[in-house]
Amino acid sequence: MRTNNCIIKTFTSSIFKLLIAMLVFSACSSGKDPEKYMGYWVEGNSDLTIPTEIKKQAGKLFIIADNDGEKIEMPATFDEDGKSLNAKHLTPAGSLDMQVVYLEDSKRLKITMANSSTEFTKISETEAKERTKKVEAFYDPDFLIGKWINLKATDLDPIEIRKDGNKSELSKINLRTKNKGFSGLKSNPNASY
Repeated sequence: MRTNNCIIKTFTSSIFKLLIAMLVFSACSSGKDPEKYMGYWVEGNSDLTIPTEIKKQAGKLFIIADNDGEKIEMPATFDEDGKSLNAKHLTPAGSLDMQVVYLEDSKRLKITMANSSTEFTKISETEAKERTKKVEAFYDPDFLIGKWINLKATDLDPIEIRKDGNKSELSKINLRTKNKGFSGLKSNPNASY
């Protein structure tokens, strides 16, 4: 009788150890590894894109991206399988869904938004700061300020672009025109308006 109890205890212990091993293995292979997502990421071909950042703050993941000169911060969560990171950006027109998948083979991110996917490469924080400075220096919104004429129109009524305040932000620039559209040439780049 004693031998049967030992066999049952050994068998039960083995099953328990097997269950623990399976739980540990399934937890490790769930794909929910935020460390490989975190950092600064850029599109492969362009030096003039502001890096996208994925960071962990207070135990939560956030995707920080540039949206036409505006920095947006979106909370991100893993899907049920842990295979992708998902975020949502709310806009006045609706929401923009973002899916981020880590590609093990190439060590890149595949970011999908509005049914369009792009692969991103990881860069250092130092390189991310350098790229951001380069983009800000390249895109000078003051270039647009002044009077512009429509070369396709018969009347040369200029379009005037003014800046509100002292900030050099595109959101602070106003377009003043009587005409609706133009493709033109700046009339006098040295004039003050």
